Amino acid sequence: MASACYMERIDLSAHGFYITPDIGFDWKIAKGTPFRYFTYGAAFAEVEIDTLTGDFHTRSANILLDLGYSLNPAIDVGQIEGAFIQGLGWVALEELKWGDANHKWIRPGHLYTCGPGSYKLPTVNDIPLKFNVSLLKVNTSSGVLVYYTL
Repeated sequence: MASACYMERIDLSAHGFYITPDIGFDWKIAKGTPFRYFTYGAAFAEVEIDTLTGDFHTRSANILLDLGYSLNPAIDVGQIEGAFIQGLGWVALEELKWGDANHKWIRPGHLYTCGPGSYKLPTVNDIPLKFNVSLLKVNTSSGVLVYYTL
């Protein structure tokens, strides 16, 4: 599948940017807010898809994030894992059903699937079999950029 996309020049990556509000810094008087909280990272997931049924299973996921200096890497890794699974549920499991011509039993303009009682939440079975989260870290003694995994 990936090679077919390559041959058809279909981009399989996602890109996003956030425009941070209220950024500014006056270098002459050294005042202002030059940065807000931000991170950089990369993620790769291997997904097995049954093309007959549409069923899928995330076999592995690898995430590398640069969080700067972490106060508690174990908490950060847990937050990253939770965000990945939440995003998986949002993108792959949640089906929005609005009141329209296709869903006449729902009031027009009303969102039917607005809570966990009406759509499938990710479960422990949705967690990738191999789930690696790594944090980028600067070695303070040598200034070398390294990464570690918990």
